[in-house]
Amino acid sequence: MSRKIFRSNFLISLLAVIFSLVCILGSLNSYFNSIISANLKDELHIAATATELEGIAFLERTADSRQRLTWVGKEGQVLFDSNSPAEDLDSHLEREEIRQAMAEGRGSSIRYSDTQTERTLYEAVRLSDGSVLRISIQQDSTFGLLLDLLPLTAIVLLMTACLAHFFSRKMAQRIVEPLNRIDPENPLAQVADPELAPLLQRLDRQNHQISKQLTELRTRAEEFRLISESMHEGLVLLDGEGQVRSINPAAREYFPDALPEGSFPLSRVDPSGAMEHSFREALEQGHSTVRLNLGKRNCRLDLSRISSDNKILGTVLLAIDITETVNAQKTRREFSANVSHELKSPLQTIMGSAELLENNMVREEDRGRFYSHIRKESRRLLDLIQDIIRLSQLDEGAELRGEEVDLQELCRQVHSDLEKKAAANRISISLQLEPCWIYGIHRLLEEMVYNLCDNAIKYNVPNGTVLLSLRKTSEGAELQVKDSGIGIPHEHHQRIFERFYRVDKSHSRASGGTGLGLSIVKHAAEYHSAPIHLDSVPGKGTTITVTFPTATYDPP
Repeated sequence: MSRKIFRSNFLISLLAVIFSLVCILGSLNSYFNSIISANLKDELHIAATATELEGIAFLERTADSRQRLTWVGKEGQVLFDSNSPAEDLDSHLEREEIRQAMAEGRGSSIRYSDTQTERTLYEAVRLSDGSVLRISIQQDSTFGLLLDLLPLTAIVLLMTACLAHFFSRKMAQRIVEPLNRIDPENPLAQVADPELAPLLQRLDRQNHQISKQLTELRTRAEEFRLISESMHEGLVLLDGEGQVRSINPAAREYFPDALPEGSFPLSRVDPSGAMEHSFREALEQGHSTVRLNLGKRNCRLDLSRISSDNKILGTVLLAIDITETVNAQKTRREFSANVSHELKSPLQTIMGSAELLENNMVREEDRGRFYSHIRKESRRLLDLIQDIIRLSQLDEGAELRGEEVDLQELCRQVHSDLEKKAAANRISISLQLEPCWIYGIHRLLEEMVYNLCDNAIKYNVPNGTVLLSLRKTSEGAELQVKDSGIGIPHEHHQRIFERFYRVDKSHSRASGGTGLGLSIVKHAAEYHSAPIHLDSVPGKGTTITVTFPTATYDPP
């Protein structure tokens, strides 16, 4: 800014000096020309009067004067010239001042030299005999005068330029100095010049507005950061070239090869090219979706184009983990298939036996066995349906009424219910119980304990043992069912709580199990936020421990 002010002042100063010089020279030149013209007319008047009286004798006496005198006859011939012999000169009848004098009595003209540096002033007057007396004088023209004054003018301009340079710089510094002293953060702190007050007030208003906008932007950026960091879905912002502009922590887990900034390796993430194709499709069509397996996850990637003012800025990629959904769909399909199979088996048995009885194809002494078989399969079918209904209620998260449950009494009741069954299977079932009360769902807790003990009896060995224990711990209440049965191989530990999953299907069917008992145990434990621990060795038995992390109560 100071340079612009300096250049402007410097040029204005020089132009002002040059304009002043031109005006002064022009005025002086005009003034002196008027004086010279007046003197020339006076001298012509004197010369004309003398020529009227003395004739050519007067002209010859003044031939050496600075002015040139020329006497022209009525026909234009030169009668006398103070600079050249008259006979050497051509007719002057065509000269402007001569014609004007002959016509009007007086005439004047100005003629310049070929170089335009000199000019000649002519004044002519008509004498009484009709001849014309002319006087002329040579002088420098305005251009010539300027050439003569050029060295002086150059010196004056140089001095003026130096002074203009000095004062212009000082002026620019003085003008800019108050602006340099302004504090941009607090412009109203020092108002040096009243002229700057409007500017400083506008700056102050703009500072407040910018500060407010920056605060809003920081708030929104922080909100976006907190939201994106708390998201379970992966969020990646890509520009039009696939460069990562923003990536949240969840997305780094989905795409460990993605950088915070830089190239997003689409080919490394998905060598098949489906993801890159989806990225290009989103840029062209606005949105695209693709499903990929990222490690152990099944993911759905939604890509949407980001545009502003009809300009494509990039895409936003949202990675959603659909593993649970896929697994749930798979489990639902398996469950449907298993339910169909499990329901079909007893129904076929019942229908087959009933058809034989209906057609009198069974001997009288065998009818009791067929009726017993029908009743057994019907009971199995009813148990299966009840278990399916119970699991459906637990899956749907049905609201169940809680109460204070005496686990010790509940375990005794289950022991009483299964004592005959255990004796029939030559299994010894014993109790080791401490008084313990918890807040829970009595029916679910009863089914949990019943199924655990029932499984321990079914999958035991002849003359085996089952120990049902209950004790208080610092974490709450610990329920444990330990048997000396056939055990469960380690590779099946993760799956025995799945619906209809059986380690030994032939043994399970022979014992009348539905395959849903441990699934009900798992869901009931989850409902009470109770973790299950399984410890089993093939041939040595199984121990299942359920820990209720809720507060325990002393017996009322």
